[in-house]
Amino acid sequence: MVVWLNILVIFLAFVAGMCIFSLMSTLAFRVENEAKLNLNMYCESCGHDIKFYETIPVISYLFLKGRCRYCGAELRGRDVLNELFGGIITVLVTLRFGFNPSMADKFKLDEVLDVALNFTPMKLIGLITIVAFVAMMDAVTLVDHDSMIIPDGFNIVLFVISIISIFTVPGLPIVERLIGIIVVALPMYLVILAIPNAFGGGDIKMMAAVGLMVGWKLALVGFLIGVLLGGFYGMYLMAVKNYDKKAHFAFGPFLCIGLVVAMFCGQDIIGLYTEYIAWMRSDV
Repeated sequence: MVVWLNILVIFLAFVAGMCIFSLMSTLAFRVENEAKLNLNMYCESCGHDIKFYETIPVISYLFLKGRCRYCGAELRGRDVLNELFGGIITVLVTLRFGFNPSMADKFKLDEVLDVALNFTPMKLIGLITIVAFVAMMDAVTLVDHDSMIIPDGFNIVLFVISIISIFTVPGLPIVERLIGIIVVALPMYLVILAIPNAFGGGDIKMMAAVGLMVGWKLALVGFLIGVLLGGFYGMYLMAVKNYDKKAHFAFGPFLCIGLVVAMFCGQDIIGLYTEYIAWMRSDV
């Protein structure tokens, strides 16, 4: 019985994640192409309405052999990968935050059975808040990667999620959250005053919105991880693809990755850093 309950929780989280991230892929495409934002499902090539059973994540893609059944247009394989990623990350979020939806604690994957048997309405609402946050990070990544723009609407949604998280995701003091709004966003803004186009305006707004949710410590950790990843990617572009040093690339996806990593294990990274500093001081 216990084994089947564990499997059921993981399965439900995986399916829910695939469906949510499938919607994020559709949202990202329609925002990029300035299409109507509604719940109608249609082929993006021929405009033909799609039946509900043709929108099942992954399965429909395999059943249709990667093509629209009406016009034969090739479907985006990236969407399938994004759906699978959504299922996996939602399972991880469930295991990390399902039992204790707090970002103030260190990384720990709970037993699925504990998550299932100790669920309360508030824990469920907290978990949904965090899943919504991760899903919006995914949408930002997709759009910014393709267009190098983070729409203001996305940042507004992130800000709303962050406000909701004050009541649904415990552990972080309100002062820490409020400082999180400016701890990264303000320095980024000052940098672009001195070096125009060093960062995008959407990146700054996103860091302000997300800082309210994760607090100043995790905002800093997420930003530093994003800078490191972006730096490595920039070196890769210059070394392998001979990009000009002044060439621009989307920084938002790296910030999103950094923030999600910080959300999962930022407290552990902070703990390792403080231990390292204490060790260095004791060695002097």
